[in-house]
Amino acid sequence: SKYAIVLTSFNADGSVNNSFNGNGYLVSKPNPLFEYNPYCLLVDKEKNNVFYVGGEAYERGHTSCPMGTGKWFISKYNSSGALDLSFNNTGYRLESATLLSQSASSPQGRLRDMAFMENGSVRAVGAFHNFDKAFFDFALKQNGTFDSTFATNGISIYPVNYNVLHIERGTWAKFLKDTSVLFYTKSWTADSSTYKMVKHKKNGMADTNY
Repeated sequence: SKYAIVLTSFNADGSVNNSFNGNGYLVSKPNPLFEYNPYCLLVDKEKNNVFYVGGEAYERGHTSCPMGTGKWFISKYNSSGALDLSFNNTGYRLESATLLSQSASSPQGRLRDMAFMENGSVRAVGAFHNFDKAFFDFALKQNGTFDSTFATNGISIYPVNYNVLHIERGTWAKFLKDTSVLFYTKSWTADSSTYKMVKHKKNGMADTNY
């Protein structure tokens, strides 16, 4: 019951920035009924340093078995450390993977990286539960709604024909400099292990030349 979003802020000289939450640090649980595993931080330097935190969350008491209770989350904060209520009216989105794909068998969405699009929307990537054999790629406007100009209604799914491991060390998604995305997961047999990789273009479509 101690998983939370923990943020600290420092001045350029390394001293604690006490203007951030009044003491330089913040322990945040946007919905207190959930435990949080943050994986990525995105700072908008052109919007007064508002920032986004993304990752996965689990209902309290179920962190050891997240298949039926896990969700993806993105929370938005202003430069003082307060939730930015212009984002989804609450400052955060805490959602089931079924919002991204109705065929998902588990609500667990393992969000792993975020990047800004040219229009200012936030693009987020990750993987479904391993049983669902797919990666996800979606975009939210700065108010928290899906950006319909990206992919199909703001969402792109990359299905594969192998399990996408749910363990942290086995599966990841990462934006490259050109905002294309590399998804990868590890598979193994009794004798060997290999990494499998697929790639999305900056528009959310599969890069079939990769």
